[in-house]
Amino acid sequence: MGFYKRNVTVPGKVEGLQWFLENNTKVRIVWEEPTNINGIIQNYIVAYTINLTTTWNNVTVSGNKRTTNLPGLAPGKRYFVMVQAATNAGYGKPSNPIIVFTGGTSRNNSNGGSNNSGGGGGGGGTSKVPAPSGNEKNSKPDQSLGERNGQTWV
Repeated sequence: MGFYKRNVTVPGKVEGLQWFLENNTKVRIVWEEPTNINGIIQNYIVAYTINLTTTWNNVTVSGNKRTTNLPGLAPGKRYFVMVQAATNAGYGKPSNPIIVFTGGTSRNNSNGGSNNSGGGGGGGGTSKVPAPSGNEKNSKPDQSLGERNGQTWV
């Protein structure tokens, strides 16, 4: 009986990000497994921020799940969200960012703020994620949410 070493590399880019508004301060993020898994997905990092120039909040999700909630978000705000998969070889390329909108109206007029809450499958934290180039696809929010909740998102 022979043994061989499997060549494990980092996973490909996560695709198919979608979002669903649970309430005015909680958004559910759903994604598809990378096309090129390149091993066993150990976990996913879901990174999110209000301001692309600040530190990103993140949630770690078990590799066998492809959904998480981002609770405790500010109402009436726009958030940028990206997901990254990891194998034993390391982290793959981040997904293209999507833009999500929380419901309701803002409690204040600040353009930022910190949010270190974690949720849905793991611990929260912060990390630096490179800013998107602006040429990404799939950066529009799911407009059907506004229709479903009787509201129109702008």
